[in-house]
Amino acid sequence: MRVYAPAKLNLFLNVVARREDGYHDLETVFYPLPGLTDELDIVSGTGLKVTTDRDDLPGNEDNLCWKAASAFREAVGIDTGWHIHLRKHIPAAAGLAGGSSDAAAVLQALNEMYDHPLTEDILAGVARKLGADVPYFLNPVPCVGEGIGDVLTPVECRMKPHYVLVNAGFPVPTPWAYGHVPVGGHPAASLDDLTLAMAKGDLTRAARHMFNAFEVPVCRKFPVIELIMTFLEEQGALAARLTGSGPTVFGVHEEVGVAQRAASAVRDSFVRAYWVCESVSV
Repeated sequence: MRVYAPAKLNLFLNVVARREDGYHDLETVFYPLPGLTDELDIVSGTGLKVTTDRDDLPGNEDNLCWKAASAFREAVGIDTGWHIHLRKHIPAAAGLAGGSSDAAAVLQALNEMYDHPLTEDILAGVARKLGADVPYFLNPVPCVGEGIGDVLTPVECRMKPHYVLVNAGFPVPTPWAYGHVPVGGHPAASLDDLTLAMAKGDLTRAARHMFNAFEVPVCRKFPVIELIMTFLEEQGALAARLTGSGPTVFGVHEEVGVAQRAASAVRDSFVRAYWVCESVSV
């Protein structure tokens, strides 16, 4: 079976509180990017084997695909083996949740292969144990995420933006980012106004209410991130924001031609090591 795992953006991300279990309570808006996906081939085999097209990704129990397959096997109570081959198109450790999406794709594919032995609720519980973002990818539609990001409420979305994604090629350590992000703040942007604008298809208004609390510490530590955001806005983006805890920046565009010109300008103006992607909306 071949399956595809999409990336996501956080159009809004505020850290509400620190929790005693080490997680954080969030309020966020997840937005899927079906134009940017990893590919996974899953076939029955002996034991559990994960291979990738990237030398820097683990193929053992440290890989989320391996963990997902192992968790499914344990939940169903079977001893079947699989060979999972992963082709990465989503940058790793980029704020795009590619690893979480891969894990969810494995869970759903195996559940389908075995005629759905796990209900949606049980599958979501298995996904939650793998990571806070994994449950979202079981049904990746525009959603408000609360709790640790796993309490999901789908939202209507009529806007059709075009995105330019830019990744400067270095990781932002997640523990560091969460250790420095402002907690419990009151952003000038409004989550309610954002979701209302999404429902009405008002991209200009939606762009004004996109927000990410991680921009404060990340831009302070990595000034090039702010430089990329400013550059995208100068190239016509209605907004340029960080996704997740970074380092990927996305620019929001209403017209595909403007997005294409902005992507070309980034490629021409920044070093070639930067990863640039144009991704059409859902």
